[in-house]
Amino acid sequence: MTARRRGWAEALLVVTARRVYRSDDTAAAALILESEGGPGTRLYEWYGDTMKFEPIRRPDPNKKKSMIETGVLFCPLASLIPEEWPGN
Repeated sequence: MTARRRGWAEALLVVTARRVYRSDDTAAAALILESEGGPGTRLYEWYGDTMKFEPIRRPDPNKKKSMIETGVLFCPLASLIPEEWPGN
């Protein structure tokens, strides 16, 4: 695990991922969330840049071979849990 400090929002996402990952009652491979305000907001960018969430896209009905960001993001659980990172 890197030595960088984690803020409370990052810690909350990590704790949530750990609880879901370790639960015997829940089967999950990723966290999915909808960012308040959607694409283009600071929060949406923070999820992508800091926590490495990826946007979920759908085809644009008006343009062939074009995709639209839905405002929904996902991240594999193992990417959020430091003890699951390679080398740990």
